[in-house]
Amino acid sequence: MKVSLTLLKIYKDKSVSLEAPSLMYQFMQITLLVCVGEIGDRSQISIIYIANQSSFNLVLAAIIISNLLLSISSILCGQLLASRFSIRKLTLISGFLFVGLGLIAFLMTLIEDFGILNNKN
Repeated sequence: MKVSLTLLKIYKDKSVSLEAPSLMYQFMQITLLVCVGEIGDRSQISIIYIANQSSFNLVLAAIIISNLLLSISSILCGQLLASRFSIRKLTLISGFLFVGLGLIAFLMTLIEDFGILNNKN
């Protein structure tokens, strides 16, 4: 609420310049978002398991290479999608997919927990 009020004040005050944030600010924002997104991910748990069985340097090199490849592919796919679709369409599509996949996961849990569609008599 406080952030939205501040943004409203900035919008109303024409003397405030709305220039793009610095490159360092953008870098820190992206880094923080990726780090927060990765915390508690299943891949972190598997890395802990693998690190117990392999050398530190080998695991670190594999993590760096795999994250680099995944990040490059994500950036390229994001640029491709952004060039073909409007942000509004992408937001709507991703919202519907998020809700749809959530419903599918919920229904699959019900089917597994309560034995729905179980043909055993």
